[in-house]
Amino acid sequence: MEWQFRNDSPIYTQLTQRLTQAIVAGEFRPGERLPSVRELAVEAGVNPNTVQKAYRLLEEEGLILSHTG
Repeated sequence: MEWQFRNDSPIYTQLTQRLTQAIVAGEFRPGERLPSVRELAVEAGVNPNTVQKAYRLLEEEGLILSHTG
């Protein structure tokens, strides 16, 4: 995934939106594991806490199951 962040909204919100798009588009199949928090943080060039917050929002929205890693 290519990550380019804008200054008009928080990075965790942008991560959540991009991951939601990827899930809806079928880039991640049902039951497929998402990258670990650490892996995605390195890939996107963000703090792991930011990724954890995005994953927590996806979980609250019912798009992913509990994510640890």
